[in-house]
Amino acid sequence: LKPAMNKWAQRLVGEGTPQLCPGSHGTPRMMMSCNKMLAGLPLLWLFTTVVTSSTPPPPDVAGSCESSDAARCPAAHEADDSGFFQLRRRVAGSEPVGEYTEKWESAALKAATPAEAADALSKQFMESTSYTPPVNGGEGITLNWWNLPVQRSEEQLAQCTAQLKNKFGLGGLQFGYIPGRDGPRLAYECTNVPGLSDKMPDELRGVFWMKGNLINEELVVLQNGQWFPESRKLITPLSPFSWAWTGIDGTAPKHPPFFGYFYRNEHIARGPMLQLVANQTAYSIEFSECPGAPWMPPPFGLPGHACAKGSGNPPEMTYARLLPAFWGQLKDPKGQFGEYTTELFPNTEGNSWYRGIYFNVMGLPLSFFSYNLLRIIDGDGKPVEPYYSEYLDYIGDANLAFWYNYTSPEVLPLLKKEKLRDAWQLMWGEYCREHPDGGFC
Repeated sequence: LKPAMNKWAQRLVGEGTPQLCPGSHGTPRMMMSCNKMLAGLPLLWLFTTVVTSSTPPPPDVAGSCESSDAARCPAAHEADDSGFFQLRRRVAGSEPVGEYTEKWESAALKAATPAEAADALSKQFMESTSYTPPVNGGEGITLNWWNLPVQRSEEQLAQCTAQLKNKFGLGGLQFGYIPGRDGPRLAYECTNVPGLSDKMPDELRGVFWMKGNLINEELVVLQNGQWFPESRKLITPLSPFSWAWTGIDGTAPKHPPFFGYFYRNEHIARGPMLQLVANQTAYSIEFSECPGAPWMPPPFGLPGHACAKGSGNPPEMTYARLLPAFWGQLKDPKGQFGEYTTELFPNTEGNSWYRGIYFNVMGLPLSFFSYNLLRIIDGDGKPVEPYYSEYLDYIGDANLAFWYNYTSPEVLPLLKKEKLRDAWQLMWGEYCREHPDGGFC
């Protein structure tokens, strides 16, 4: 783990670079040690999540074709070097494997071809990870974009889709590009739905720029959701045209954050986009009184430090907690590491929020990856200055990628029937057919 953390730190923060540790007034070695620790936390979390459940490999059974011996399993050691056969050789060998990998063996290792493995892996992966949607069920399991009380018309979606260029498929999903300067207008027009957006507070309407977001997410829309006034809660799902990314086609803003790490190549840039959309994430945003907290220098931070203490009582909206729910499963939210908040900066008329991301690591209150959420288009579709002009200067000639549909026309009808498991398997099967040599395929 130590060499991996060193490599991670050097790539992301640079040798001896103290940006993440401004309080380290010591030698370059001390500052680099601090940076290594902070930059390695995400890697450490991923490492412990996957590896701590490791179990010994299963016993080798002669003739079962689960062996790493080529003489006993010739079919598994042919010239085909697809990711499926590489995985098959690895998990059948001497390496310890995680619990989720062990579950794959019953189906994936018995598949004779990568095509059969794609279907088997999609099912096993779905049943074995934290991204698992629930079993197929009846009406009312989820609240997501496909079952909002008011839907966009086919004509509206078709007009929006026609404005996208250079469309491409990824993971059973369809994306397209539009110049970054035109992205805010498209996002507003394609998510402004009478009966939804006009039912929620003005502070939540319009288009927001995720300024300073360390990954390559640029625009987000909250207004294509459902507002519950009694509980002061907004359920806003990620839906077609509600989220936008850059860096997917090699173009990037003038000065991208986090040293441009998530804009360096297409593979890195597509990762956050695919993870968020493929899990059909919906967010629960529940408003309450701002707790208030003292400001702390980075990398430390406490929830509620950006909004005015005691503000946020009805009808004010200054502080909220966010909970992501994969597939809109609000009763069983998953996918969050840390505490997420939105905190309204005083005297900004609902246009400037702090998107706090907080962690407690060994008793230390830390805040990594937080950013500013700036409204650049208001609820009436008009630019909000000075943030709109600032966004245009930032985005430059970069293109934005929007998700607009599913590759298979069978997915959406399944989702509307709450056949979440069937829909996920269909989408994951598309991904494996597109990328037979990569990832979990």
